[in-house]
Amino acid sequence: MAAYSSAIRAPFEFDDRPAIQQNATIRSLSPGVLLPPAQTAVAGRPVVNATLALNYAINDALGVDQRGDPDGPNKTVGYHVLNLLLHFACGLLLFGIIRRTIANDPSRAASLDAERVAGFAVLIWLVHPIQTEAVNYIVQRTELIVSLCYAATLYASIRAWDSRKRAGWWRAAAAVACALGMGSKEVMITAPLMVVLYDWTFRAESLGKLWSNVQRRRFYLALAATGLIILLAILTGARSQSVGFGHGVSWYQ
Repeated sequence: MAAYSSAIRAPFEFDDRPAIQQNATIRSLSPGVLLPPAQTAVAGRPVVNATLALNYAINDALGVDQRGDPDGPNKTVGYHVLNLLLHFACGLLLFGIIRRTIANDPSRAASLDAERVAGFAVLIWLVHPIQTEAVNYIVQRTELIVSLCYAATLYASIRAWDSRKRAGWWRAAAAVACALGMGSKEVMITAPLMVVLYDWTFRAESLGKLWSNVQRRRFYLALAATGLIILLAILTGARSQSVGFGHGVSWYQ
């Protein structure tokens, strides 16, 4: 809280304006929130757009002036608070991932205090200066949400492998988190692969044995199938002018 408190009232800036102030789709919690305006920072990212709509609704209920002018700082407080909470939630998931990874490794569990190592690692990660943009720049909530979903997918996968009675529920949670991440930012497309690589590195004797497990193979394919959400965003041209696409560079290049 101390590290990020100085930015809690920072105004909208840069891409915040078209993505939040000029974004008519966030002014109600209707199905239209799932169709953010094209060529903005939230284009093709309906999950992020929905959280902005939630912030707008809370501000509206509290009577906060949300007009583009005057550009007072109070209207941004709720957005910054939610960004900070999302960052904390990412830290909690990262703590769980590191702690369980160490605790489930016989060669390390005996010599390392899993909770202490995880706690210090996450503390450094939470306040590292490289996080400043993601937390303080409101529209970079895209990074926070996709990171939250990415970590949640991996954490739920780990819990599914560790659980006997509730493995199915944890696999379902991982699939939901993965789908939400696909609706948050394109980098989520690598999450299913990361789950396989984690399992191969920490849980399986070989990749062949991993893939021969029917239950795990179906789970991996279910995670990969959520990537269709990103493919749909590409095909609809939501971000056709992003990262150079408007200069004759195709998405696959």
